[in-house]
Amino acid sequence: MLLKNKETSGSDVKESSSTTESSMTDEEKAMEEVLSASEVSSSDKSDSSNSFYEMFSTIKESFGTFFGRLDGFFKTDSKINYKAPLIALVVSILLFFLL
Repeated sequence: MLLKNKETSGSDVKESSSTTESSMTDEEKAMEEVLSASEVSSSDKSDSSNSFYEMFSTIKESFGTFFGRLDGFFKTDSKINYKAPLIALVVSILLFFLL
């Protein structure tokens, strides 16, 4: 009986694939077309990842220069400068009360 089932399973697979194609409704066919049309090619994916990497590296460089300027503003000879933060605090308080 097991041998008989194995022999018929090959023909059953062929029949089942043809019946699934014929049993697909128009709605299912339309869904298949929409899904195949909406797939993104591999070249588009690589372009978007490259542009993301370029954007990320640009942001990283911008933060590096910004933090370098802050270090220059708050440090003098690698020691903390207390005049600059005090001036920034006074200016921020004045702006708070003016607005």
